Amino acid sequence: ERNAYWSGQHSLRNYKKGLGLPVPPSDFKLSRDEKSGEYKMMMYKLRFRTYLGRDRDDKHRMLARALAGRLKMGVGYLKPDKGRFYYYATFHIDKEQNELDESVIAEASLSLEVPVTVKIGKEQFQIGTKEEFLHRRLAIQA
Repeated sequence: ERNAYWSGQHSLRNYKKGLGLPVPPSDFKLSRDEKSGEYKMMMYKLRFRTYLGRDRDDKHRMLARALAGRLKMGVGYLKPDKGRFYYYATFHIDKEQNELDESVIAEASLSLEVPVTVKIGKEQFQIGTKEEFLHRRLAIQA
């Protein structure tokens, strides 16, 4: 953003106390230790050890895909908190294009007994109950 600053097209960013510092993917190096299986990060010549937290399976898969080059990393955020640093990684995931089958028609009907009844072809699905509908209606009225 340096050129935009000098030309007057962009002003300096303001950071609040709770916001993390942005780290572009070019300043971030990710590697995996074959011996321990841990992911290691290097930012600005500083080495970081990773702790993936409770939901480690999903995070492990995403980091493995990013390391293999199948997933592109975006601008992450480094945030200090109580003597520790947390890195909030962002990833660019391609959107899936879902094709709609125009021959399939879904019909919805509303009633008091069953709030929503959806009919797709010969199959019929009921969504909600009378008690749930009355409970929500009274909550909205209140």
